[in-house]
Amino acid sequence: MKTTLLFLNIFLSVLVYSQCNIITSGGGSIVTSPGATITSSPVTVYSNLNVTYQWYKWVGNPLYQLTPITNGTHYSGVTTNQVTIYNVDFSDENYLRCRVTNSTNGCQQDTTFYIDVCQGVIQQPTSITANINSSVTFNVLSSNPNATYQWRTDFGAGFQDISNAGQYSGANTNTLTVYNLSTANNNQYFHCRIGSNCNNLTHSDTVVLLINPSNSLDENYKSKFYISPNPITSSFTINGIKSITNVTSIHLKDINGKVVKELESDNLSYNIQDLKSGVYLIEIISNDFSEIIRIIKQ
Repeated sequence: MKTTLLFLNIFLSVLVYSQCNIITSGGGSIVTSPGATITSSPVTVYSNLNVTYQWYKWVGNPLYQLTPITNGTHYSGVTTNQVTIYNVDFSDENYLRCRVTNSTNGCQQDTTFYIDVCQGVIQQPTSITANINSSVTFNVLSSNPNATYQWRTDFGAGFQDISNAGQYSGANTNTLTVYNLSTANNNQYFHCRIGSNCNNLTHSDTVVLLINPSNSLDENYKSKFYISPNPITSSFTINGIKSITNVTSIHLKDINGKVVKELESDNLSYNIQDLKSGVYLIEIISNDFSEIIRIIKQ
């Protein structure tokens, strides 16, 4: 008798499970943009079942808090196997869940449809020509109010992330400011990497900063200095440094203006073999002038 009841319970459990196994396909995800109209892939069920549908939105915290959605100007088909969303905005970015109910026995099964709303760039930065010792700003704006920003620069050795130091502020905002421009900033390229919950990152247009030649440093001093070799593998010399008797300091800085080495003005050669590859700036300061020279460490 016990054995018979055991097999009967197993049979009923399998029967209930098979009745609750409702959905054969559906769900998935879509990447879209603001203002679009999108429709989910259809939820399909076993042909012999009589079912009802209700679409929900995942909102709030915890993530599994479900709120039923209703037909209107934003949604249609919320009680069918396929929902449509009109004029998508960033509040739509998340999961929709379709709950399918077997009308015969009340069993339910869910499937999810993920909406990934990507940003667009609605304001691009522009190239700028500026004077020595001035400051400039580059602006970019995403259509996504939750977007993140990372400004990057290229001195000729590939783009690198900028941090809020030295010449720069606003490196992680939509507005980058570059202060105290010098000839080393001439032909410096910028773009902004914009991120959101999307699978792919967006980059703004690449723009260039040019230094006005009519406002450059004293040509008598500028012509005295050049780096040899440049790009640099291990060691280099600053040609012309010996002709200036009142040099007070020589700083080697990274692209964000952080001093990484202090160089002696009376040396004939400087070794930077221990530095990582990239772009660096040599700042030569005397009692009468200062100059910044760009170098590339290979």
